[in-house]
Amino acid sequence: KAIFLALEALPKVSGDPLIPQAVRALTDATLSYRAPSGNGIESCWIYGMPNNIMSFKLSEGSSRVGVLDSSNMIRVWDAEDHDVLFSKTFDENVYGYFFVGEDDLVVLTVYEVVSYDLDSGDENWSYDAERPIKETSIGMAGNDLIFAVTNQIIKMDAENGEIIKSLDINTSLPSEDVVYSRYYPSPEGTRSIR
Repeated sequence: KAIFLALEALPKVSGDPLIPQAVRALTDATLSYRAPSGNGIESCWIYGMPNNIMSFKLSEGSSRVGVLDSSNMIRVWDAEDHDVLFSKTFDENVYGYFFVGEDDLVVLTVYEVVSYDLDSGDENWSYDAERPIKETSIGMAGNDLIFAVTNQIIKMDAENGEIIKSLDINTSLPSEDVVYSRYYPSPEGTRSIR
C-alpha cells in the first residue's frame, strides 16, 4: 500500500515528475534501498531487466510484479521475497500479458495466447489463433480475456482457455483494409466500446 501512496503523491505536472523528494518517497515506500552510512545508499534488491522496460503490472493482490522489456522478455517476481518466479523471452512480439489471480499469467503474442502457472513455470493451456491478434484490441474483464483477430472479437475464459463467445465483425471492406482501434470491455465484461 505504501507504494500506491507514494505514486499518488507524485506531482501532477507535465514533464519529468522525478524530483529528489519523489525519488526518496518511492525509495522509502518500496524499501528498495538502505543507507549503509549517512552519506549514501545501496540497493537491497532491484527488479532488473536486460533491455528497456516497456510496461509493468501488479497482480490484483499486489503479490506479483510483472515486467515486459523491449526484447519481448517477461519476468515476474514475488513482491514479498523478490524471487524471480517466471522469466521467458518470446520469439514473437508480446501484445499483452495479464495476471489471472495471483498464480497464473496469460501472455498474448501475434498468433498465440498462453497461460503459465507462476509457481511451477509450466504451461497451463495455449490457444493458437488462426489469424493475427490485433495489438490494440486486448483487455481483461474479471477472468475473461477479450481480444480481436481479423474480423472477429473473441471472449475467452482466462482460467482454462475456453472460448466463451466470438463475434464476427461484418464489413464490406477487405479484411486488410479494416483498422482496429482499441476495444474496452465494461467492468462486468458484458459490453465493449471501440
